[in-house]
Amino acid sequence: MSVGIFYGTTTGVTEEVAEIVNNLIPNSTMHDVANGIDEMLDYDFLILCASTWGLGDIQDDWMAVIDELPNLKEKPVALLGTGDAMSFSDTFVDGLRLLYDKCKKRGARIVGFVDPSDYEFTESIAIIDGKFIGLPIDHMNEADRTEERIEKWLESLSKYLA
Repeated sequence: MSVGIFYGTTTGVTEEVAEIVNNLIPNSTMHDVANGIDEMLDYDFLILCASTWGLGDIQDDWMAVIDELPNLKEKPVALLGTGDAMSFSDTFVDGLRLLYDKCKKRGARIVGFVDPSDYEFTESIAIIDGKFIGLPIDHMNEADRTEERIEKWLESLSKYLA
């Protein structure tokens, strides 16, 4: 199955996390959304990586292309959000919610929900039915847990990565 990893980054943190994901998935390809999202339909499975800025906003490069998402026609899509659970505990990975809502509206089948019990934060609109709508990563404060969390998440997505 072909895997496309699309990320937006301002400080490089989300790109660094996307590179970790890319290195763990054989034959996956990374795309910076600042260069466009035209290739999204070229892949069987998508991993979309976005950071949260300010009081719950999605990263600027994603904001510039989010209304251009193609018709995803039941395509499996997994979301990964980077955020700062210490400084922005009440909006932790909230930017994922906009991405989730837009992907759902375009027909995507969102996969890769994550139990929030392993995280310390106050509030997040990126939780639906008791689960994060994607993998939250706090690479600023918990970099030592990033790779382990990604590996565990990818195991749960193994049927899409074969």
